[in-house]
Amino acid sequence: MSPPKKTDKRPASPTKPQGNARHVKAAKTLSFPDEVNMQSQNTSGSRSQDGGAHGDASLNETLQRQHDSTMSAGPPQWFQEFETRQEVRFANVLKECREVFEGFKLEMDNMQDEITMLKQKLELADVKLDDLENRSRRNNIVIFNLPEGTEQGPDCCSLIGNMLKDCNIDQVSIQRAHRTGKLKQPGSRPNKPRPIHVGFTFFQEKEKCRKALADLFKSKTIGPSEAKLFVANDYSQKVQQLRRAKLQELRRLRNEGKNAFLVYPATIKIREANGVVRDP
Repeated sequence: MSPPKKTDKRPASPTKPQGNARHVKAAKTLSFPDEVNMQSQNTSGSRSQDGGAHGDASLNETLQRQHDSTMSAGPPQWFQEFETRQEVRFANVLKECREVFEGFKLEMDNMQDEITMLKQKLELADVKLDDLENRSRRNNIVIFNLPEGTEQGPDCCSLIGNMLKDCNIDQVSIQRAHRTGKLKQPGSRPNKPRPIHVGFTFFQEKEKCRKALADLFKSKTIGPSEAKLFVANDYSQKVQQLRRAKLQELRRLRNEGKNAFLVYPATIKIREANGVVRDP
């Protein structure tokens, strides 16, 4: 067994600075290239300043030659392939859009043709319906300006019968006779009496009574207002509007002394003295 080592209890000597002559010399040696580099940079900077214009021109010429060579060679292969794929894709999409558009256009044309056909059918149906309505009114006459209260009760058959007796017409079959329209309140404006619609069984009797009443009303007035009475055929609303639009021209022709009248539905005719009927 070895004896224990003796420990040195003397105080440790202070640490000597590391900046000895060798380190200082190394530091000087390491810093020397920095100064050399600075000097070389200054030297190169001065040289570049002297010949900078010439260097820039050479660089521009080099870049221009590279650009010209690139442009003459065309885009790279990958870009050409990408561009080709995009063109094909765009062409396919455009083709599909055109096909869809052509389909829509064809459908729109078919729908337009159907709408035109339906309009024509609707117009024809409207004409036929108006004609049927006027045919159902052929046996009717309408009396205007007959004062309210002249008749007894809502039925005007007895009143029309008495008026026809004044025309020397006794035997006639009247189906119905009544006023048409809503009764106006007393004092309302305008206080115009409602027309009386008269329905006959036969068309010949209707025409005979219409002409007789027209001759009677030329010289007869009834009521305090002494309004002139007149009688007319019963027409649909559409025909009434057409005939109303012709009244101004009809009055002008009559004021000129011409025997002008309206023919169904709304055509002006003139009857000459010899009985010939012509257009105005």
